Amino acid sequence: MKAISIKQPWASLIAQGVKTIEVRSWQTKYRGPLLIVSSLNPSDGLKKFIETDSEGRHKVEDELFDDLKFLHFGRAICICELYEIEPFARKHEKGARLDAGWGDSFAWCLRNIQPVKPVPIKGKLNFFEVGDDKIEVL
Repeated sequence: MKAISIKQPWASLIAQGVKTIEVRSWQTKYRGPLLIVSSLNPSDGLKKFIETDSEGRHKVEDELFDDLKFLHFGRAICICELYEIEPFARKHEKGARLDAGWGDSFAWCLRNIQPVKPVPIKGKLNFFEVGDDKIEVL
């Protein structure tokens, strides 16, 4: 299955169906199932809000991310369908959880989100392949 790495908290927001638009500087002709893998490193703005609890789980300590509770890093977290790519516009802001100002970026439209068992996956840049045998839909 095609996979892509996305930094936290964006990966978890996709898994929860809160973020339905992924913003990328590039586009692809590919449409279809896409495995979302959380990057090993969080986005820069999130680093200061992460605490690790006694069980080794990464907890977000900020009310802005209350709906996330715990984050996974370096793991497959959901499958979705990449069904459309359009030039990023104001209409995409809510689904992307971003404000305008993304210049020549593209809105990757996602739907049919299904959580998967969070198994470790080594992410890569761009698309990469992950064997179907490693993915267990919850």
